[in-house]
Amino acid sequence: MKTLIRKPGTARANAPLDTREIAARLAIIFAGRYQVLRLVGIGGMASVYLVRHRIHHGHFAVKVLHPAHVEQADLLARFRREGLLGARLAGHPNIVPVLDVGEADGLHYLVMPYIRGEDLDHLLARVGPLSFEDSILITTQLNEALLYTWSKGVIHCDLAPGNIRLNEFGQFLLVDFGLASLSRHSRTIPPSRTSHPGTPLYMSPEQILGDHVDIRSDLYALGAILYEMLTGKAAFHGNTLQEIEQNHLTPKLSFSHPRLAAHPGIKPLLQTLLALSPAQRFTDPIALQHALAHLVARPAQPSLRPEIEPERESTAPRRRLSFIKEKAQS
Repeated sequence: MKTLIRKPGTARANAPLDTREIAARLAIIFAGRYQVLRLVGIGGMASVYLVRHRIHHGHFAVKVLHPAHVEQADLLARFRREGLLGARLAGHPNIVPVLDVGEADGLHYLVMPYIRGEDLDHLLARVGPLSFEDSILITTQLNEALLYTWSKGVIHCDLAPGNIRLNEFGQFLLVDFGLASLSRHSRTIPPSRTSHPGTPLYMSPEQILGDHVDIRSDLYALGAILYEMLTGKAAFHGNTLQEIEQNHLTPKLSFSHPRLAAHPGIKPLLQTLLALSPAQRFTDPIALQHALAHLVARPAQPSLRPEIEPERESTAPRRRLSFIKEKAQS
């Protein structure tokens, strides 16, 4: 999420991201609709700002592509895909929808509901391995989201703890469809590349090799996440990208972990989810749904709750962002 730079070879190409400048420009773009409150997150591709609707006072998250990436066709296409598919998938309780997509003053942005909560990767780092019951229920919620995406012809292609959000009501929601593809198309990545879009720890073997991917690739990633929730360790780890990829392609995964041994039914389920060949995995989320139903009686919600920062909307944020108001009025 940058606002600086247009061409990778120019002197400012490595300039630091100016989120204040982006926030000020957003305040002008959204002057009649939203009040820009604060920056809430920043990543390698985009920054996210908390805004409040000026009439009904609802809170939303505005994700802005770094302006430095606008002229990189692949990143711009990925950002637009996230918006289009996020809007297409609106309506499921375990998916964060995209409500609006736009471009103004050189900024490409998405508007989404603001989810107060915590990402699954942060949760795992904070609390360690989860209980068997919570792990299965989370997997069930995410599988229901995948069932919905699959019914819409969408493959996520980057299912990972960093793209899973726990809200304040104990629901887990799937986010970021920037790498998603339509199931009728072959999503391939040339195997000669030294790195691949996606999160290597959870990437299916066929995705690493640049082969055709389908819903079974998402189920593989879900299996890797389930393994990590239960054991506290990544299923396929390594010190380098090449080591991680090799571990996916020549799996030597042990299912003897005490937390797995305590529940005999989990080993065959994980072995099926994490099979090297897609043909040996569950065929679709419906098949996985049936398998999960036999493992645990389903409670209403997981027992987990996120670690949430107190709301900071009053005097302090407004003083920090006073420059926004000044620029909007100038």
